[in-house]
Amino acid sequence: MIRKSVWLVNYTGRKGGGPLDAICMTKGLLHCGIPVVAVVSKDVENLEQWKRLSLEKLIVIETYHSKVDFLLKTMLFALRQKRELQAAMRGYDVEVSYSPMFTFWTGWINKAVSCRKKIGVVHDPLARFGDKQLLLRFFHYVALDMDVLLVHSRRFVDIVAKEYRKPTYYIPLGRHNIYAECPNKEHAICYDATKVNFLFFGTISKYKGLNVLAEAYRALSADYGDRVTLTIAGAGDFSPYRASFEGLPGITVINRWIRNEETESFFMGDNMIVVCPYLGATQSGVVLLTYEYQIPIIATDTGALSEQVEDEVTGLLIPPGDATALKTAMERLAGDEKLRERMASEQRKLLKELDWNVSAEKLIEIARE
Repeated sequence: MIRKSVWLVNYTGRKGGGPLDAICMTKGLLHCGIPVVAVVSKDVENLEQWKRLSLEKLIVIETYHSKVDFLLKTMLFALRQKRELQAAMRGYDVEVSYSPMFTFWTGWINKAVSCRKKIGVVHDPLARFGDKQLLLRFFHYVALDMDVLLVHSRRFVDIVAKEYRKPTYYIPLGRHNIYAECPNKEHAICYDATKVNFLFFGTISKYKGLNVLAEAYRALSADYGDRVTLTIAGAGDFSPYRASFEGLPGITVINRWIRNEETESFFMGDNMIVVCPYLGATQSGVVLLTYEYQIPIIATDTGALSEQVEDEVTGLLIPPGDATALKTAMERLAGDEKLRERMASEQRKLLKELDWNVSAEKLIEIARE
C-alpha cells in the first residue's frame, strides 16, 4: 500500500493561546500546500474551526480535566487510545510532527505515530514567578525528545539551544486574528465612550502584576476621578487582589474564562488602552491580540516583551513592579489622543510582518534543512 507523506500537528491542549497558535499555524501550512493530519483534544475550545479546515484527517481524542482524570485517561491512552491513534494513521508517513505548545501527551503521541522529525515550540524558556517546577521539569523532558526547537523571541535562541543542546530557531508569534472569524459572536461588555477605558485581559496569575496595577490605578483615579475605567477580565484566583481594587471608581471585574465568541467584544470600544503589568514573562499573546484592534498598550520590559512592544512606537514599556511608572504611563496615554492614534497606525504596519503564512514558510524551510 502506498503511504502518503504528511505533517502531523500535535496539540492536545484545550484553552488559551495554544489552540489559537495551533490552528493559525496549521492554516499557514495548508496555505503553503502541506498535507496535514491534526491530533486535537475533544475539548479544545475551537474544535468547530478545526473541523472546517481542509485537513487530510482530523483525529479527535479524549484528554483530561483534573489530576485524577489525567491518571485515568493516561492509562486509557496506553491501553486503547494509542492503538486507535495508530489505526487512524494507517496509510500515512509522518514527515514532520509539529507541536505548537507542549502538553502532557505530546511525547507519547509522537512516539505512537513514528515521526521522522519532531519540531516543538518552547514557549517559556525561563520560569515565571509562581510557576510550578515539577511541571517545568516534565516539559523539559518533552523538549529533550524533540529534534528541533523553536522560540518566539530572538533573545531566547541561544538560551534554549544551550539548555537542550538542540538546533533552535526563531519564528515570531503570529497574529491573533481568529476571533473576528468566530461565528455567533457575543457582546460581553460595553465601554463608556466619554471615558478613557483601561483593560487587563488574560489569565490571572501571580506573575501578571495585578497588585502593581491596583496601586497605579488607585493613584490615577485620585487625579482623574470618574474619567477613567478599568476592566479586569480573565479566569484565575482573583481573591488575593480583590481588597486592593475595592472602592475604586470605574472598576469592572469579570473573573471567569472568556470564551472565544465574546473575546472580541472586550477589544471593541472607544478610548481604550491595554495594560500588561507583568512581573515576569517571555512573550504575550495579549499583545498581539491588542494589535489586531489597534489599541495602545502599556507593558513591562521583562522577558522578550520589548521585542513585541516597541517603546514609544507601538506602546509604552515600563520597568516591572514599578507602580509609579505604570501610573505615569497610564496618565500619559490617557491624556494624549494623538499619541494613541499614532501607535494604532504603527500597529497596523506591524501586523503585515506577523502573518502566519510567512511563519509557516519559515517553519517549512527549517524542517527541510
